Amino acid sequence: MDLTKNFFKDVLAKYERNDNFTNFSEITARLQINDIVGYTSFCQKETVCGDGSNVYNYCVLDEIPEDLIESLVEKKHPIIDVTGVSIYPKFRGGLVIYIVRLLSVKVVAKENKIVNPSKKLLNFPKNPVVQTFADTENTEVVGAVVYSSLENIGKPGKKTIKVRVVDKSLISESKDSINRRRSIENGDIQEVHVPKYNFGFVVVDEFGFELKFVAFNYEDLRIINSLELGYYYLLKMNNTKTRKKVTEFGYKTNLPFEIVLNANTVAFDSLPKSLIFPYPKIDLKFSSFVQIKASVTGTFNIIGTIVDVDQPSPFVTNEEKSKKSVISHIYLVDEYKQVIAVSLFGHKCFKFTDKDIRKPIAIRNLVVRATNNVFVSLSATSSTFFYNYPEASLEELKEVTDKFVLTDLEIPVLKKVETEDEVMQNLYSVQGISTEVRDNVAIMPKVIFGFFRIYQWGNFYSTSKADNVVGHIYAKCTIYDNTGVMEDVSVFTNKIAKFMGIPHTQLVALYKPHDSTDMHKLIDPAKDRLMFLKISIKCNTKNGRVYINKQIDDMRHPNMDLYNRIVSQTTEYMIMMNSHQEYE
Repeated sequence: MDLTKNFFKDVLAKYERNDNFTNFSEITARLQINDIVGYTSFCQKETVCGDGSNVYNYCVLDEIPEDLIESLVEKKHPIIDVTGVSIYPKFRGGLVIYIVRLLSVKVVAKENKIVNPSKKLLNFPKNPVVQTFADTENTEVVGAVVYSSLENIGKPGKKTIKVRVVDKSLISESKDSINRRRSIENGDIQEVHVPKYNFGFVVVDEFGFELKFVAFNYEDLRIINSLELGYYYLLKMNNTKTRKKVTEFGYKTNLPFEIVLNANTVAFDSLPKSLIFPYPKIDLKFSSFVQIKASVTGTFNIIGTIVDVDQPSPFVTNEEKSKKSVISHIYLVDEYKQVIAVSLFGHKCFKFTDKDIRKPIAIRNLVVRATNNVFVSLSATSSTFFYNYPEASLEELKEVTDKFVLTDLEIPVLKKVETEDEVMQNLYSVQGISTEVRDNVAIMPKVIFGFFRIYQWGNFYSTSKADNVVGHIYAKCTIYDNTGVMEDVSVFTNKIAKFMGIPHTQLVALYKPHDSTDMHKLIDPAKDRLMFLKISIKCNTKNGRVYINKQIDDMRHPNMDLYNRIVSQTTEYMIMMNSHQEYE
C-alpha cells in the first residue's frame, strides 16, 4: 500500500513559505502510524508517523475514530487517510519542536507491517533553535554584572536576568479596539484608527523560575515580534510592578505573579554565547491527595505511582459532525494509600499502558473535575506536563508504594456514559423540574435528563471580576417541552458551542458586557430545536439565603428512537388515564 511521498517535508516547508500560517484544512495524505510514544519514556517524541519517504516524530491525532482505537492500543501500525493539518511550534524540554496535528483521519488498514522501514527521520528544521544568542561577545554585558532571578524581579531596584522564551501567544486585536474600529468605519467617530492588541509570552531563567508577561490594549508590537521561541535574552527592568497571577486564564507558570507590560518598561537584549544556560529543571510545588480530594475547583501538580490504567473508550466530541475521540484514566497512589484518577483525552489516552503500573511520575497542571460539588477526578489539559523528576522524591515514593498490595487499594469508580436505564430513571419533563424545585427548598444535588427546546436566550455574563480578563461566559436560558411549561436554567458557552459545532473561541469573541446581540445572532438557530439535555440541580447558600441552581451540564442531539418511544408511552398513558376518568 503506497503512502504519500515527502508529505511531512512538503507541508512543513509550506508552513515556512506561508509566513507561519498554521492551518492547512484541505491538504490530504495517506500515512502510517508507526508508534505511540509513552509518556513514561520521557522523550520529546509525540506520535510517530511515516509517509512514503520520511518519518516524523511530532504528530498529534485531533480525531480518533472508533475503528482506530484497537490498532493504537495494540500498536498494529495502522494506515490512515488524513484530511487537514495544523502546524505550530512548541517549546519542550529545551527544544523547539513543530507539532503536526492531524485534523481528520479515516482508517484504511487497521493492521499492517511497517511500510518501507528504511525511511529517514525528518528533522525540521535541522537546527530548531537557530541563533539563540548574540554573534559576538559584548564585554559590557559579560563584565561585572550581578545577575538576578525572576523570583526577585518584583523587589526594588534594577534587575538584569538571563532568560529564555518558552511560550508565545497569538496576537489578537482587543475587543475595545475592534469596537472602536467599527465605530470609525460606520462614521460614528471621525479619527484615524490605531489598533491595540492583547498578547502574552513566558520566559524561564537559569534557576527554573517561569514568568508570564501579558499586554492588554497595547499598541507597540515590537517586543512580541522581536522575541523568538527558544531564544536567549538579557531581561532588564527597574522597579518592576507585578500583579497576582490570574490562574483562570492562560499559561500556568510556577511563580505566583505576572507582569503587565502596560505598567512597566521592559528591555530584552541579545545574550552573549558565554552566558547561555542549559534548560533547567522546573521547580514544582506538589499538593497532597487529601487536599485535592477536598477541592471542587483548581489546578494542581501531583506526584504519585501508577497503580492502574484504563482501556481507552470512545465518546463523541461533536455529535452533529460525528466527530469522535477517546477518554481513559490512569490511577495514582500516594504514600498514604490515597488513590486519585487522572482523566486523559484524545491521543494522550494511548501514552500509558499496563507496563507503566508501579512507575512513579510527577504531573503538572491537572484540573479538578467535580460533579454537584463533589470531587471526581483530575483532568489533563493542553498545559499538562509529565516529569520523571525530582528523582529523589520519586525514588522515595517508589520504595513505599512497592510494598503496597494493589488489590487492597480503593480504586475510584468513574462513570463514563450514562446507560439507558439511568437516563430513564432520571428523565424529567419541564413540569417535573418545576415541581421538584418548588417542593424541595433544600434539594439534594442530583442530575436529571430530558428532551427540551430552547425558548429564548438571556443576556451573557462573565464569571471573572478582574479587569481585561473575560473568564467563563454564561447565560440564563428558558427551556420548554410538550407540557407547555417553561423553566429558566443556566448554561455556559462551551456547552452551546459544542452542540452547535462551532469553535468556542468564535462565540466568546462576540462577548460584550451588557450587550449580547451578536452572540444571540450566532446561536439563535439552536432555538426551538429538539435537544437532549443533562441538567444538574443543587442548592447554593449566599448571605444566609438558599438558591437552587439549575445548570446544563451537556447539550446533545436527541436519540430519536428513544424520544419516539417515550412519546408513544406517554401518549398511551394519557389515553389510558382519560379512559379511566371517563369510566368513573
